[in-house]
Amino acid sequence: MILFLRANDAERKRPLPWLFVAATVFGAGVWAFHFIAELAYKPDFPISFDAGLTVSSFVAAIGAVWLGMFVAHRFAAPVLGGAMIGAGIATMHYMGMAALRAPTQLHFDAGYVLASGAIAMTAAAAAMRVSSRRPAVWGRLMAVVLLVLAIAGLQLTSMAAVTLVPDPLIATPGNAVAPTVLAVMIATVTALIAGLGLLGLIADNYLAERIRRSEDHVARAQRIAHTGSIEQDLRTGAIAWSGETYRIFGLDPNLPAPVGKAFLALVHPDDRTFARQAAAAGRIPDKPCVDLRFRIVQPAWGRGEMDSSRIRIGLGSAWRGGPMDRDIQGRDRGL
Repeated sequence: MILFLRANDAERKRPLPWLFVAATVFGAGVWAFHFIAELAYKPDFPISFDAGLTVSSFVAAIGAVWLGMFVAHRFAAPVLGGAMIGAGIATMHYMGMAALRAPTQLHFDAGYVLASGAIAMTAAAAAMRVSSRRPAVWGRLMAVVLLVLAIAGLQLTSMAAVTLVPDPLIATPGNAVAPTVLAVMIATVTALIAGLGLLGLIADNYLAERIRRSEDHVARAQRIAHTGSIEQDLRTGAIAWSGETYRIFGLDPNLPAPVGKAFLALVHPDDRTFARQAAAAGRIPDKPCVDLRFRIVQPAWGRGEMDSSRIRIGLGSAWRGGPMDRDIQGRDRGL
């Protein structure tokens, strides 16, 4: 989940490596979990696994997860992307069950099959929705819990969907994979998951440190220039003020950023209508730049100034940079 969130934070043209790593770790993990469960099954007859279906289920797991994550990221459609991930997991699961080779006939109950798929798709869609709306620690934890429920719900329901009927006339094909060979494959995949997860964690910590340093530099520059910034994330609608913006408006930086009526309350009553109209015009695509200057209800601070620049937004991208506030009390103290 951390790797997928890092892909969301990456630049628009650079999320694919993160999506690939995230899909590989998650898809391969679910695949390994499924076949470990099959290896734990010890019937009274010998079992093996079809090589083609076993490998195909591995590719299907990673491919379906990657496609779902790509849709969730590229088109800002976490519910659709999550449902695709759930459907992909279910497809991998039943491909893995079909790969079982033994002197038995497999019979599937259509009702349980559909129910297991619905559980996986619903829980995975909810997980992606939560991760996109609440990227903080608790949101990530909730998303992980929902993904676990998707996998466990699929696994347990599908067990009720299948019935094995012994049939000694069915012979084991020559291209079947022995359980010991499959165990080695699973161990290799597990090592791959651990390696990619560790690599992703190291990269995530490195990028987090770079972001922290960059934010420190920006904050220092804003203090020197007496210039603040406002940022809005179009995925969540959250609005954040920089520390300097709080200082310009004379507000406590520990308080939530004022929006709507709370923000207009900071504007001088005579300037509120103009401020509302100009700010709205500045958010219209292809609208010429709007320079907005208004007084704020802070007599000790004098007068503030806001420059609202034209903003172009790609589908699913986030608005970063926002309007800028400049403290000009030194120039306009007498206004």
